[in-house]
Order: sequence, then structure tokens, then C-alpha cells
Amino acid sequence: MQTATRKLGSKEIQQDADQYVGTWGEVWFQEGTGTLRFSDEVTPGGIRLTGSVPWSEDIWIGDEVYFVKKNYGSEVDQIDTDLFITRGPNQGIYNKALETGYSENESPEGTEWNTDGWSDLSNVTTRTYADWQAMVYPPNSIVGRELIMHDTNNDKYYTIKFLSWQSGGEGGAFSYIRRQINTAAYFRKLPNGDQVDQIDVGLSITRGVDGIIYNPAAGESNADNDVSPLNTLWNGDGWNNLQNLQSRQWLSFYYIMGSANVGKRVLGREWIMWDTTNNEYYAIEFTSWQPGNNGGGFSYIRRKIDKARISFSDVTQPSTALTELSAGVLPQKTYNVDDDRWLNIDDIGKHIYFTDSGTDIYIPDAKDQPWVIGATITIVNRSGGSIYLYKDNDNENGTIYGAGTTDSSGSWEIPDTGGGNICTLILIEMTGYDEPTVNWMLSGPGIVTN
Repeated sequence: MQTATRKLGSKEIQQDADQYVGTWGEVWFQEGTGTLRFSDEVTPGGIRLTGSVPWSEDIWIGDEVYFVKKNYGSEVDQIDTDLFITRGPNQGIYNKALETGYSENESPEGTEWNTDGWSDLSNVTTRTYADWQAMVYPPNSIVGRELIMHDTNNDKYYTIKFLSWQSGGEGGAFSYIRRQINTAAYFRKLPNGDQVDQIDVGLSITRGVDGIIYNPAAGESNADNDVSPLNTLWNGDGWNNLQNLQSRQWLSFYYIMGSANVGKRVLGREWIMWDTTNNEYYAIEFTSWQPGNNGGGFSYIRRKIDKARISFSDVTQPSTALTELSAGVLPQKTYNVDDDRWLNIDDIGKHIYFTDSGTDIYIPDAKDQPWVIGATITIVNRSGGSIYLYKDNDNENGTIYGAGTTDSSGSWEIPDTGGGNICTLILIEMTGYDEPTVNWMLSGPGIVTN
């Protein structure tokens, strides 16, 4: 067997026949070109060869699919029963399984579309959808947008990002990358709703109008802080290395969250839930939590961990959950309700897009969220009114300095007088331990102490 070695800088790739092993990130083989390249896990094309993650049930169903329709070509993306996407030499896309061509405000038949992005897919089944033309017009603006396509015939949801679009009736070429969303991995309980996440025998998760979550499949009708959810234990040591999963410290949900003010601690962390009845483990990422007695809304992403793919000896199996971080991009997290919003470490390096005025934003103490110096969060106010930022000083001291002002305060107003406002929040000082002093700085036009 011939072995070829190729170096990119100081990084090495080895090739043995059809097997490729990379020492840096993901290694991809670009079909049709005979070349290897490193991947950011989003770039389309090629076949994924390394870097698996230990989920037996993931947030996706199947791999990413890269589809190209050439100018004047006949290529068709056969996605599922009665869903074949293509395009003529001009106009929009249509469903060849059900249509002979594009029809305005109807095509592709059997689909509906949404443009609210991918930052939180826990509400993907309850979003507002419309026909493709209404969502993407004008079509030449479609490239790069984070779209959701709902296949209404098969009731499946896909993330779709168009990578190219030929305008001007010059052949109808386009390309996109799509992936099917595993909607069962996303759960949202609405405020005052009755939604229940049915996970396994003896395990289901929901919440009342306030308080913590509980397990109705184990006979619970409400939450008991000492034991709920019954038949589960929790750990907060993250997903990076799961080899010590079985020897971690496991606590009840309420105590792992700090025994009070759960809403300040639950978001932005990589939690593990141990289903003690079925001896299964789940990676849980909470994406929202309704504070106070306001209906008990919450949402999370749930992935079942495949224990067979984790080595509990000295031999390391793939056990790292990778996240995407694109240089120069501040991913958007939308917030379109006028309820309190507790910041969390998952907000770092992102921008939070507020569309309702009167919203109160709170910065939890460093004991509630493991902040680090330099943590930076961007706040975008497009509400047409004011939103308010507060520093929580339950277990610490400190303030928020107003950049370019002589003011410091634990409470600031961020106004929008019609054109929107953008502010940057950065943690600049952290001293002490038992009752630390944690100071932030806020920069943005028109900010005033509240």
C-alpha cells in the first residue's frame, strides 16, 4: 500500500489508500478534484472523514447536503417523497415532484419558509412560515441567509443556506447547503403551556407556572426542590471530555443550579442529565428560562450521549462536542419578548437583538455565571424605545462604567429613538473571591444611567 504525506504549514495529513487522518481540525476530501482541505464544519462539499462527536441522538438527521444546479442544467435535488427542488433558466425554485415550473407565491409547492435564523431552533416548529417568494424577495438577496424550509408533505424541517444565485434569466444556476433538523432534540414549553418532553420510559420533562422542572412520567405532578425531576441527576462539568462521565459528581437539579435563582445559572452552560432509570446520559443546553411566576416557560436542546463511543480507559475515543466560531462574525440571538433577560456565558462573542421595548437585561454575579475578564457581549436595540441593563450584586460588588461618560451605575438605559442602537458590554475588572468586585463597561450612543 502506498502512503503519501502532505504538509500544510506545520500541520500534517497522512493518506493510506482511501483513509485520511488529520492532526488539525476536520480533514475533508474534495470530490472531483483529488485535493484535501481542512474544514470549518460548515463549508460545503467533500465527505466528512474525522472529528465525530459522541451523540447517539443528535440535533441533526443525516449529513449536510451540498446541491448545485448549473446554468441551463437539469439537476434536481431529490430530498424526500414528493419534494424535488430545481429551477428553470430563470425565476424561482420549484418542486418538480408536484409542479412543472415556478408559480409566484406558490412554489415550491409543499414547502413553507422562515427567515428567523438558526441561533435557537427550539421554536422551529412554532415559527411563522410563508411561501418562498414572500420570504426571500428579491431572490438575489438570498445568498448567505439562514433559512428554514418546512416540508409540509413529510412534516420535516431543514436549515438551508443558498451559496449562489444566477440572476437576470441567464441560466438559472443556484447552489445551497441543507441539513435536516431533528426536531425531537429541541423542546420548548410555552409560558402557561402544557408541553411535555417525552424522552424515555419513566422520563419526561416539563415545568409548572414557576419553580423548577419535574418528571410527570415518574408520577410527579409538580416540582419538589429536593428530588425533582425524579429519576435524574445532574452534572455541570461540560462536554469537552466525557471519559470521566461515570465518575463525575452527580446532584439533583436544584442543588446543581445553586439552590436558588435557577434562572440566573441555568443558561449558557453545558449540562449533563443522567437518566438513572434507563442508565442513559443526555447533554442538555437550556436556551431560555422564564423567571418568576410568569408561566414557567423554558426551552432546551437535548442530545443523547452514545456511551459506546466513549472510552473509560486510557484509550481516547472521540469525545469532544465542537462548536462553530467564524472569525469576524458575531452570531445573532434574537429576543422578541418584553420579559427579563439574564445574560449568560453563551452570549459572549454574540449580539443579542432586542425588538421589544421595556425589556430588562440583568448581568448575573460571577458566582452564578463563570464570567472571565474580557467577556464581551453586544446589545442591539431595534425596539423603538428603551431597554434597561442592570448589574446583579447579590453576592458581589461592582458597577457598570459608561464609556465616554463620567458616570458609573448598576443600572443603565439603552434608548432607541428610531434608528436603532448598538452597545458593547465588556468585563474589565474582577478582584476578590468570597465577595468579589466585578466591574463592567458599557459603550454606546445615548446611554444614560437609569
